[in-house]
Amino acid sequence: MMMCFTVSRQRRLREEELKRKKDAQEKTLCFRIRRNMAVNEMEEGKRIRMAERERAARDAKAAAKGKEKKRRLEEEVRKEREKMRKEEEEKRVRAEKQKLKEKARKKREEEAKKRREKEDKEKKRRKEESRKRKAAAKRR
Repeated sequence: MMMCFTVSRQRRLREEELKRKKDAQEKTLCFRIRRNMAVNEMEEGKRIRMAERERAARDAKAAAKGKEKKRRLEEEVRKEREKMRKEEEEKRVRAEKQKLKEKARKKREEEAKKRREKEDKEKKRRKEESRKRKAAAKRR
């Protein structure tokens, strides 16, 4: 029984001695400097991680903004191309109509020319007939 008491007492004395050494060590300048450096490193690490998170968030936001801008630009380009295509189509249709009008006008002019030539020929023939009749009437 006595043995148990001495063992526990020795353990307690050892622990107290270690605690005194630790307290004495913690009071040294070197220990405090190391501890402060460790704390500073931890805080610096936190600041760096927070800055990285903020930078990543800014980059993500900028990328999203860039994508939106690109999408809007592509939409504008698509609309502009569609508008140009429609204008080209309208221009082609107008040119086609103009061509048809021109063709119809030429056809009318050609028909009018043929009709005038035919009328002139008919007039000439009648005039010739009239002259022949007059000449025949004179001979009688």
